Order: sequence, then C-alpha cells, then structure tokens
Amino acid sequence: MSTLPYYSIDITMASNISLIGNKNGTIFDYKNNYKGAMFFNFIEDKTQYKLEMKNLIFKNYEYHGRFQSGVRCISILSIFKDFHISINNCTFINGKSPYISLINDFFIKETVTEPQMKFNNCNFFNNKGRIMEVHHKEEYKYSSIYNNSIIKFNECNFTDNSGLIYSHNSKFIK
Repeated sequence: MSTLPYYSIDITMASNISLIGNKNGTIFDYKNNYKGAMFFNFIEDKTQYKLEMKNLIFKNYEYHGRFQSGVRCISILSIFKDFHISINNCTFINGKSPYISLINDFFIKETVTEPQMKFNNCNFFNNKGRIMEVHHKEEYKYSSIYNNSIIKFNECNFTDNSGLIYSHNSKFIK
C-alpha cells in the first residue's frame, strides 16, 4: 500500500462491493504510513448497498502521529440509514492511528433495530491507536440520535490494544 502514488482510494457505493482475500488472508501492509487509505461513500438511497470485507489483514497503519479527522485506514460515510457493512475474518495489527471511521450524516425519527455494521470473527492485535471511531454529524441537535446507529462485534478477539472505540452517540452490541 505504501507504494501507491496517491494517499487515498475513494469509492462511491453504486452497487454491492466485496473485498475478499485468499483463504489465509490477503495482507494490506501500510508500512507505518497512510498511503492507500480507503474512503467508502454511501450517498445514494436507491437501494440497500452492501460492503463486505473478508479474509483481509490490515497492518502497520499510521498517520505519522498527527491527529486529523477523517484520515483513517477505512473511512465510511453514509447519508442514509439503510447501509450494511460486514467485516468477516479480518485482522487488524500494529495500528498506531485509527483503523476505521464511520460517519453518519443523517437523522431519522424511528429507531434502527438491526446493526448497520457487523464484525464477525475478527482479530485486533497490538493496536496503539483507536480501532474505531463513530461520529454523527447531527449529534448535538437530537438527544435520541444514538438510536440511529448500531455496530455489532461477534466472536472477535481483542489482544494488547490501547484505545478501542470512540463513539459519538452509537450503540455497540455483542
């Protein structure tokens, strides 16, 4: 990833997308850099688009010790509630900056009942930065906004991590 000529890969979700590694895991080694960060944008509400990541290993992601909003290994922006992200059998190793950022830029009055993002059988090893950040753009306007986002971790392993999750009004369930 560190040899890419650009710092980010921007993808607008116009259909379902699956990133599937080989059986033993396909490695994305950032070599303590941030070139190759991925931005997924769910900006059309025509259908329920799905993003799936499976059998991927993300390692050594670092934004050179500087904190800047939005510079994450995997950033996801959604402007509507009907999006689905499934991260299965993935490993996140030796991160020094946050690996995942989810930004919700919507507000609905009804409560979301199903997780929009699921982690299944994932491993998180020796990460010194946050593993995940979740933000709502409208967080100060609505007291019940935490009902608009659900993230689920199922059968995941967390070993030797510092900051795990930073949440602005979202639910995390096991």
